[in-house]
Amino acid sequence: MVRDWEQNLGTGPEWERFILEVQALGVGLQGDCISVFAAFLKELQDWNRSVRLVSRSDAETVLWAHFLDSLALVPLIQKEGPLLDVGSGGGFPGIPVKIAKPSLALHLVESRRRKANFLRHLVRVLGLKEVWVHQVRLGKGGVQLGHFPLVVGRAVARPDVWLGLAQSLLAEGGRVFLMLGRAQASLELEGSLKQLGWDVVERKDYKLPYLERWRSILVLGR
Repeated sequence: MVRDWEQNLGTGPEWERFILEVQALGVGLQGDCISVFAAFLKELQDWNRSVRLVSRSDAETVLWAHFLDSLALVPLIQKEGPLLDVGSGGGFPGIPVKIAKPSLALHLVESRRRKANFLRHLVRVLGLKEVWVHQVRLGKGGVQLGHFPLVVGRAVARPDVWLGLAQSLLAEGGRVFLMLGRAQASLELEGSLKQLGWDVVERKDYKLPYLERWRSILVLGR
């Protein structure tokens, strides 16, 4: 288990393994990225005592189930931003993507006040630039933020429901990232997506270490 002083400084064997696994995904973390992730972990754990941001906030679960899972998105971002992250909650996947790709402008959408407050606090503490937090509800009867070239939502809703919302937020020629358990990302689902007018531009399958869990990301266009 990662000791408190190690997780706060971003040092120790678990962080070393994390760096290697991030590199295996094709992501290079530059400069002080690891210390920023360590600060993110500390803030998440502190706030999670009073605001349910994640179901488990131990270091191993956060590193693998949240940080690494979010970073798997980075190599798939081939277009200029901004990126719209819907239902960001504890900051996933948007904040890890921003840490690894600081030039990417980011909009975080979270309808719940306390979680939105956490996101604003986190952006300040981590010193992130060009990040906007919107405490709004999207969808039918909700706010329209405009159209974005990159749209993602992690565990927001069923794929069909999520894509209905994503379509209304997507700019022409844009990309939607569908993050799923690999069992969900079946060939049958890909066929259903095509019937709904979506093209599967790219697919990435990867395994989360420690958790031994397979995940998939589908990159979709119209």
